[in-house]
This record gives sequence, structure tokens and C-alpha cells, in this order.
Amino acid sequence: MSPNTTTVEVRRRLILHMSVSLDGFSAAGRDIPGRVDHGSVRHHANLEMIGQAGMIAMGRGAYEEMAQAWATSDSPMARLINALPKVVFFTSLAAVDWENAVLDAGPVEQEISSTSTGSPSTRSPSAAGAR
Repeated sequence: MSPNTTTVEVRRRLILHMSVSLDGFSAAGRDIPGRVDHGSVRHHANLEMIGQAGMIAMGRGAYEEMAQAWATSDSPMARLINALPKVVFFTSLAAVDWENAVLDAGPVEQEISSTSTGSPSTRSPSAAGAR
């Protein structure tokens, strides 16, 4: 590196997105009695947020629910989600079969740290040549 070269570390944002009721209830499924439909405003906000994401990180439960719902859908949200690299953190899954998804049995904090700085990890979808 020449004396006039400066190295700048750029950190990306990490966003947690989860729907939980005020009493702490979080549930899967769409046919839950009393479920509130947040309508198009929330849908458009979610599209905008997902459109700005660089990667989706999830555990086994989220992977199993999301892959089932999104992998075969052609909705605008599904197109965004399916195109993004996905890292699934879990130690007992043998494989993942969702487009652009890789399995990571390593420490979550290590992978999140390397991806937040833009450093390629050997376990990340882009470095692993994921489908």
C-alpha cells in the first residue's frame, strides 16, 4: 500500500424485521383468528425495506417457513426475497435447497460481523457460489 492510500472500513446496517403483537405473541400462518391485516401501506414498506437488503440471515425455523412460502411464489415480494443471498444458521440441517441459500453451522456473530463489513466469508452465498 502506498503512503497516500487510505483504507476505509464500510459497515452495512443489520436490520431485524419481525412482527410481534404488543403482548409478545408471534405466530406463523395466515389464518390465525384475530389476525390484523395491515394492508398495502405495510406491504409497500416491506417491499422497500427488502429491496434495500443485501442478504437475509435466518435460523432453521424461519428458513423452513419462508422457503415453503416464497420459493415457488412469483409475487413482487417473492422475487426480491428469492434473488437475495440467504444464510441459514443451524447445526443439524444437512442441506438447504432454496435459491441463493447456504447453510452455515458457524457462530452467527462471526458471519454477521464479516458480512456487515462487506468482507467475503467462505460460508456466505456469494463466496460459496450458491445457486
